Amino acid sequence: ASSTSDEVNASVATLTTELNTFDFRTPTAPQLAAMQDPWQSFQVIDDKTIQLNMGYGYLGDTVAYTYILATLAAPIAAGVDPFVIAANGGTNDSTNDWTSTNLLGTGPYKLASYNPSTGFVLQKDPNYWGAAAAAAEPWNNILQPAKSDIQTNFQGDPAKTTTDLKTGAVAGASFAYAGPSTVNDLKNSACVSVTKLSEVYSSTAGAWWIYMNQNHEPFNNQSFRAAVAHAINYEQINATAFGGNSVRWVGPVPPGYPYYNTDSLPAYSYNLTLARQFLLNSPWPTGYLIPVKYAYINLGDWAEVSLIIKSNLAQINLTLDLVPITLDNLYQEQARDSTTGVCTTETTANGGPFYMGQEFYTSDYISPDDWTQNNAISDGSANDCMSAFNDPNVDAWVLQAAGESNPAVARQLYRDITRTMYDNYTNVWLLSPNQFSVSSPLLLGVIPNPMGSALPFTMSFNTEYALKP
Repeated sequence: ASSTSDEVNASVATLTTELNTFDFRTPTAPQLAAMQDPWQSFQVIDDKTIQLNMGYGYLGDTVAYTYILATLAAPIAAGVDPFVIAANGGTNDSTNDWTSTNLLGTGPYKLASYNPSTGFVLQKDPNYWGAAAAAAEPWNNILQPAKSDIQTNFQGDPAKTTTDLKTGAVAGASFAYAGPSTVNDLKNSACVSVTKLSEVYSSTAGAWWIYMNQNHEPFNNQSFRAAVAHAINYEQINATAFGGNSVRWVGPVPPGYPYYNTDSLPAYSYNLTLARQFLLNSPWPTGYLIPVKYAYINLGDWAEVSLIIKSNLAQINLTLDLVPITLDNLYQEQARDSTTGVCTTETTANGGPFYMGQEFYTSDYISPDDWTQNNAISDGSANDCMSAFNDPNVDAWVLQAAGESNPAVARQLYRDITRTMYDNYTNVWLLSPNQFSVSSPLLLGVIPNPMGSALPFTMSFNTEYALKP
């Protein structure tokens, strides 16, 4: 879509003069009329009721977004009372520092202290709004009030964290990364409970793949991409780098999510004979003689994974030049220059150009379309400048599936998306590392939340279980 400068200026004026300054308790007549307009997505009915009208979004005025509840349940943002903000510095078209060290609302905890270097303390909130509701529903873990104060300490030494867990100095821990040796060490301690979580937690934290840019040789040839996919020893990667603590997957929807691989397509196999057959069908039957720069994220065991991949692909005479990058570098690589439209992956930035490399995604909310609108649709952030996969049918299916209310139709759409990318060898779907809950056996009621998991950090929302009915 395009807009004139007058339209843009009008939109900015509306955001500045109306959205940010409404007095929601005593709105003016024009403001109230705007909020009560039936074309509003969030329509005000009265002073205690808001009606959510489906549709009116990017899918079209008459199409409801299927996963609206999943997006609302994700703890990525919250609406707050503007009176509280105004009373503590306001915004003045900028961020509000007061909210960095203060909690808003009447939840089960209140923030007692916070230091960005050392940690924070949460105290039980005596004014918790849900106390009465929790008493009426003692089986409902979501509503229960806090049972104890929580002290969280920040420290970056995994060895110290492991020792503190084993000695009982801490009740639980969150690791940015825990390798096989750390996991096994903790499993063998009588003072630590290590529980492998289900696939949905692994997927939410991150499922990984290798992208191959279809705009550049040798990856502009499907047979060559297929040769790459079948020349990689996935079991070697799982056993050596992850100690068996990962799962294979077939994208673009990750394991544990609705409509994951509905045809149960087998993950790409390590089959060197088949890989060489595909290679013979490509323009480079004896291999690609020019070294290819391969970007990998320098995190945890992924450096070791990259070495395995380099060794594997040497068997089909594809030489990789391994280049470590950071997460910030990866986000830079996903972008296009706003002036020239050139992808960063096509430039020398960060050691590029990178027509092949490691890619992953972590969820904003738990739904298949959160992934397909990033790694399947042509302008997705994890596809556009990476794999450069562009199929108009897939684009249409992705958007249709996001607003499809018929499960049978949605299943067929996600089946078609998955099958098309699978046959195209769009990406080499690698692994999704397992996630673990790590805590003291004396800590009761660890209630993990899948949306609390996203690299580079994995979190659990911990409290005591409510009484069972």
